[in-house]
Amino acid sequence: MNNKDRTRAKSLLAEAYRRNPAVSQYAQDYCRVLMEDKEYQKVKEVAGPFLQTEKQFDFLLYLGQASQALGELAEAIVRFKEYLDHFGANISVLNSVGDCYYQLGNWEEARIAWQRSLEISPKQEEVEKKLDSLKEKK
Repeated sequence: MNNKDRTRAKSLLAEAYRRNPAVSQYAQDYCRVLMEDKEYQKVKEVAGPFLQTEKQFDFLLYLGQASQALGELAEAIVRFKEYLDHFGANISVLNSVGDCYYQLGNWEEARIAWQRSLEISPKQEEVEKKLDSLKEKK
């Protein structure tokens, strides 16, 4: 990856993971490449087993993002909230939680997530627009 040979890097990461699927660093690096390639189901397959280990927190963001991309919004919210509980506030994750709730039609939870994001970083025009759109949804 550092040498900008993405194809070779993905191949090597896949092989390293295949040979040692319990090594979290290999799995994390492989998940990163899989996310970039939008191979969301594969991300879940690679990261999922780590939910049962002490390394689970390293994979919550990948699992949340993959679940959201696959339209598995309730699962995405669970993973994102676990991430927030462990690591603390994160603007991107809060915005994703808001997006998931919005897509599920839960305007109040979407509003809460987006407002919290704006409290941390007020200059987010897109989030402000989303909050404004919720005024019409009451």
